Amino acid sequence: MSTARWTRCSIPKHATRDGAPLIDIGDAENNTSTVSDRFGAYYTIYGPAQLETYRHSELRKDVKDAKLNVYYPGNWMEPSFRGEFRICLRLSDSKLTAEGRNTATLQWKFRSNAKIVSAHLHCSGINQVLGHHRDSIPLQHTGQNVEMCMMYDHILLLPLDALIGNVAVNGCYSLTLDLDTRQVQMDDPFCPEDTSSTNDELHPPPCISIWTSNSYDSISQDDLEPVSWEWRGEDEAQWKTIHYIWYRQAQCEPSSAASHTNAYWEFPHQIKMHKDETVTPLPNQDFNDFIRIYDFTKEMFGNIKITLYLRSDLEDPNIPLKLWVGETMAEAMNNNDNHCEQSTELRYFKNDNSLVFTSLNLLAFRYARIDIDEVYNDMIRELTLECISSVPPIVMQGYFSSETKTNNKDELIDKIWQTAAYTLQLCTHNNFLVDGIKRDRLPWAGDLAVSIMSSAYSFVDNESIRCTLTVLGRCGIAKLRQVDEADSNDRLLYRRQTSLVRESHVNGIIDFSLWYIICHWLYQKYFGDETFFLQEWPTMKIRISALLKYCTDSETGLLTTVDDDWVFIDWSDSVEKQTTLQILWWWALNCCSLLVDMSVAHTSDDTIEEFRIQIRDVQSRLESTFMSKEDIQVSYTRHAHILGVLSGLNNRLVDKAHYGDWWSPVASDQHRQASIKVRKLDNRSRAALLANELDHVGTPFMKHLECLTVCRLGNRSNALEMVRIYWGKMINLGATTFYEAYTEDESPDEIIKFYNRPYARSLCHAWGSGPCALLPEIMLGLRPLNEWSVFLCDPLEACKEITCSVSTKQGLIDIQLTQTTLTVVIPKRTSMILMEQVYDYGTHSIPRNALFSDESVRNWSQKYRDWFHHPKHVIPCNPDIPGYKDIRMTDVPTVYQLPNDSRTYYMSFVGFNGTCYQSFVAESTDLVSWTGYRLAMAAEGEDEGGAVLGAYLYESYNINEPRVLKRVNGMFYSLYGGYSKKGGYEIDPGHQGLASSKDGLFWTREREESILSIFGDVGDWEKSSIYQPWLLEHDGTYYNFYNAKKMPQWVEQIGVATSTDLHEWTRHEDNPILCVSRDGFDKQFCADAKVFFDDEVKHWVMFYFGVGKGGAHIMIAYSKDLLHWKRDPVPLYHAGDNPSGLDKSYAHKISIVRAEDVYYMHYCAVGDEGRGIGLITSSSGVC
Repeated sequence: MSTARWTRCSIPKHATRDGAPLIDIGDAENNTSTVSDRFGAYYTIYGPAQLETYRHSELRKDVKDAKLNVYYPGNWMEPSFRGEFRICLRLSDSKLTAEGRNTATLQWKFRSNAKIVSAHLHCSGINQVLGHHRDSIPLQHTGQNVEMCMMYDHILLLPLDALIGNVAVNGCYSLTLDLDTRQVQMDDPFCPEDTSSTNDELHPPPCISIWTSNSYDSISQDDLEPVSWEWRGEDEAQWKTIHYIWYRQAQCEPSSAASHTNAYWEFPHQIKMHKDETVTPLPNQDFNDFIRIYDFTKEMFGNIKITLYLRSDLEDPNIPLKLWVGETMAEAMNNNDNHCEQSTELRYFKNDNSLVFTSLNLLAFRYARIDIDEVYNDMIRELTLECISSVPPIVMQGYFSSETKTNNKDELIDKIWQTAAYTLQLCTHNNFLVDGIKRDRLPWAGDLAVSIMSSAYSFVDNESIRCTLTVLGRCGIAKLRQVDEADSNDRLLYRRQTSLVRESHVNGIIDFSLWYIICHWLYQKYFGDETFFLQEWPTMKIRISALLKYCTDSETGLLTTVDDDWVFIDWSDSVEKQTTLQILWWWALNCCSLLVDMSVAHTSDDTIEEFRIQIRDVQSRLESTFMSKEDIQVSYTRHAHILGVLSGLNNRLVDKAHYGDWWSPVASDQHRQASIKVRKLDNRSRAALLANELDHVGTPFMKHLECLTVCRLGNRSNALEMVRIYWGKMINLGATTFYEAYTEDESPDEIIKFYNRPYARSLCHAWGSGPCALLPEIMLGLRPLNEWSVFLCDPLEACKEITCSVSTKQGLIDIQLTQTTLTVVIPKRTSMILMEQVYDYGTHSIPRNALFSDESVRNWSQKYRDWFHHPKHVIPCNPDIPGYKDIRMTDVPTVYQLPNDSRTYYMSFVGFNGTCYQSFVAESTDLVSWTGYRLAMAAEGEDEGGAVLGAYLYESYNINEPRVLKRVNGMFYSLYGGYSKKGGYEIDPGHQGLASSKDGLFWTREREESILSIFGDVGDWEKSSIYQPWLLEHDGTYYNFYNAKKMPQWVEQIGVATSTDLHEWTRHEDNPILCVSRDGFDKQFCADAKVFFDDEVKHWVMFYFGVGKGGAHIMIAYSKDLLHWKRDPVPLYHAGDNPSGLDKSYAHKISIVRAEDVYYMHYCAVGDEGRGIGLITSSSGVC
C-alpha cells in the first residue's frame, strides 16, 4: 500500500453552472496550492460515514489481532458492503452547442471497487425510466484485482437524441447505481444477487472514482457532469446527501476509462494512514550474554525489527527469540506472560547470512528486551534492533516557547508543551484520535474533548477529529433508528424503547453520549466546519432526541439513570457522580442549543423550531431544579465545581436570577435572594478548587478541565502552577508522554499499575495532551471567542518572553512577547482583542507597559469589594429643600471639599420635580448626615430641562487623597450635563457645558455654547444624546470622560475628549474607549465614569455603572494611559445587595472619597424607597 494521501474536499451546497465550483478544493485540509494541470485529478465518492466506519472496523480488528487486553463497549456501526449511489448528471457545456448535438452517443466514465447489481437512469424533467438493469443500460466494463481489491472501470453510453427528447436542453438525469463489494466472478459485468462471501467478513464500502483534468470547474471531462450525489445503504430507507468527496492528484493521464495506470492507483480505503520511520535505540545494556535491553529514550509506537547476523558456516539455523517490551524498565523486565498487555509475537525470514524478525503487531514501548537461549548465543555474530515507527501523516502547525520571571528559560514549561504534543501525535492512529497506544488504540468521546482543544493549538488535524466524531456518533445508531415515538402511557413499549436508547450510548457510557455532543460544539468553536456539521447534524439530532424522550424526567429536566448505566465522569469510585452528570447534561443541552442555531442558519429542517423549544424547555426545567435548592452547591464534588464553571451553568443561573428587562428588572425579595445565591457560585467554586478539602481528580482528562476552569475564573497564575506541578511531576518521573491516570502523590513504582494489573496503565494517553491548549490560554490568554476567527489575547505579567504560533483557516497567528513589546501577526478575515481593542489583519506592536492582564484587574479590584450598607437613603428621594418642595427624585451625588476647610464635606446632587431637574448642594461633617440643602445651579435658558453638576476640577485625583476643588484665577470650574427640553427625565438630546463658581457652592454657566453636543462631526455611537461628564487634569491636559447614547438600541458607552483650556474640546479618535460587553452586567450601558489614580497599583481606575443583567451595577476598569481600559466583568456592587431593598432595582452613579482609612461610596439607589442617595462603606463601623 502507498502512503499517498487522498484529501477530503467539500461539495458546495449550491453548485451551479455559473456559480460555485462543483468541488471546493479550497476547503481541503491543509491545502494551500492549486492542483497541477499536468495530469488532472481523481475524485472518489463514498457514502456518508462509510469510509470512516470501515477504518474503525479495521482498527477494532487490529486490536483483536494484537490480543490487547481491552474492554471496548458500544454497539458500533459496520460499513455497508452494498449500497446505492444516486447521481444527478447534467449535459456538459460542449453538448449544448449545435456541434455537440451531432454526437450520436453520450458517455460518462467512472471507476468503482465493486460490481454493479443494478443501474437506473431517470429524466429529472419527466421522471421517466429510460433504462433498467443489465438489459437496458448500455455499460462497458473492465475489471482486475489491484492490491487485493477489485477495481472496475465503466463507461455509460447513452443516445443523445433520447435524452434531449425527454427533457429540456439544460435538464439533469438521475443515475442510480447499486454496488456490492463482496468478491464475485470476473466474467459477469453485474454482481449476482447472491454472493459466496459471508456478512461476517470485512468488506470495504462501495465507492466511485472519476478523473478530471480541471478540478475547479467539474469532476468529469465526459459528456455528462455530476451535479449532486446521494447514498443509501442496503438496509436504509432514506437517501442521504453526500457532502464530501476525496481528492488526489493524478500521476498519469488516462486516455480512456480502461487505461488508468494501476501502478499509481489505490482507493482511499486502501491507503496506509501512516508513514514508516526507522528509529534506533541507545546501545544495548547487556544484563548477561543472553538478555539484551534496549532504551529508545522515549515512548515509541511501531513494529520492532530484529536482525541476527549469523556465522557463515551455519546453513539452516533455527534460533528462537523471546521479545519483551515495556513503557517502563520494570515492565520490560517482566517474565510473566500473563502480565503482558501486548502480544510480542514475532515472524521471521532468512536473508543470506541473517535472520530478520519483526513483530506481528504494532507495539507501544520505550524499552525492548531480547532473550536468547544460551545454546544459540554462539551462532550470532551480531544483533541489531530497531523500531519501524508508525508516524501519522500530520505536521506540527502550532508552536509554543516561554520564559517567565521565575525562570530565565522555563525549560519545564516548554518540555511540558512539547511532551503533550508528542502524546497527541502518537495517539493519532489510522486517521483517528485514539485514547492510548498500549492498550486500547480506539476512539473514546472523553479523550476526544481534550484532543480537539489540544489539536487546535498544535497539529490542527481536523481530519482525524472528523473521522473520530463520525464513528462515535454512529455507536448504537442502528438501535436508535429502531426507536419510534411511543406514548409514555404504553408502559411496555416505552420500556422497550428506553432500553434501546440506553444500549446505544457512545462507548457504552452515558456521560460519553453527552461528551459526544459537547465535542461537536468544541469542534465547531475551535475549527469552524460547516460542511461537516451539515453531514453530522441528523445523527446528532437523533441522539439528543432519544435522550430527551426516554432518559429525561419531564418535571425536573434531570437525566435519569438506571443501575446498569455506566456513569464514568473520572477514574474515581469514591466520588459522587450524579450531580456532576446533571451539570454535564446541562452542558450538552446548551451545546445542542448552540448547534441548533447553526442548523437554522445552514439547513431547511422543518422541525428545527419545535426541536429548539424542546431543548430549551428541558434546559429551563433543569436550571429551575438547581435554583430550587437552598444551597445549589451543597453536594458538589471537585468535578461538579469544574463543570459548573466550564459549562457556563453558573453564568446561566446568574442570568436566570436576573431576569426582566434592563430598564425594569424584576426586583422582588425572592429575586433578590436568588440573585445573591447564584452570585456566590463562582467564588465558592474558586475556593473549592484552590483548596485541598475535596477529593482530587484522578486523570489528566479532568486535570485539564480543572486547570482550564481555574484559568477561566481569573486565577491564571494558580492554573499555571497547577500545570507545572501536575504534568511537571510526570516529567520528573521520566515521562516522555503523558499518562492515562495520575495523582501527584504516586511513586514511580505505582504509576504503571491499573485495573488490578501490574502493567495495565497506559503511559501515553490522548487526554494527557491538555497542556497544548492550556499553556497558550493560561500564559497568553489566547483563546477563540467565535469559531476560531475572533481571538482574545491577554498576556500574564509574569511571562517575560513567549513565542507562539496558532494556525487558523486563514493562516498563522504569530505572537512574539518580549519584555518591551507584544507583536501579533493576524491573518486575513481574523481579528484579535487586546486590552478590549479589536485588531484586524496585519502586524501590530503594542508596548508592554500598556498591557495588564485580567488577573491583575481582578486582584486590584479586591479592595473595592465587600461593602457595608447604610440601611436608608442619606439623601431621600424627596428632601426638604426650601423653595423646592416638589422634588420627588434625587440622583448623581458628587462629594467634594473646599480649600482650607478639611472638616466639611459638600455633596452636589440633582433633584427632579417631574418636569426638569436642577443641581443642589448639601453639607456634612461625617459623610453620613447631610443638611443645609440649597440650590447649586438652576435649570434655565439652554439648560431649562436640567443642569447636572459633578465634573469638578480637583487639586488631586489620587483616590486616597481629599477631593478638594482647585481654584484657577480665583474661580472653581466644573463641566456639567445639560438638557434643553423640559417635561421629563433626561429628554434627548443632552449636551455638556462649562460652569464656574466663586465659592464652590453656587454655579453659573461660564459660556453659552455647549462644549460637547450631538451636532456636527460626531461618531455614530453618540448621535442620540451626550450625558454626564467627568473632568480630570493630568500633565497639563484636561480629560472629559463622558457617556453617550445610540438609539434605537439605547446603548450607552464611554468616550473621552481632551482640552488645554476647558473651552475647546477634541474627541479621541478611537472613541468609545469603554464599550458595552457582549453578554454581561454592562451589555447595555457603560456610563457615568469617575476616574482617579490609584497609587497603590500605579494605574488609573475608573468607576462606572453598567446596565445589563439585573439592572444597574457599580463596576470598575483600569488603565495605564487614560485611553486604553480593561474592565473587571464582575460588579463591585450589585443592584439588590442592600438587604433593606433600598437598591434592588439600580445601584449606580457613584461618588467615592476616603476619610480616616475608610472608603465612602455614595450612589444613586433605586428600590423600595424610590430614587435617592445611598451609602456603602468599606468598614462596618460607619454604617
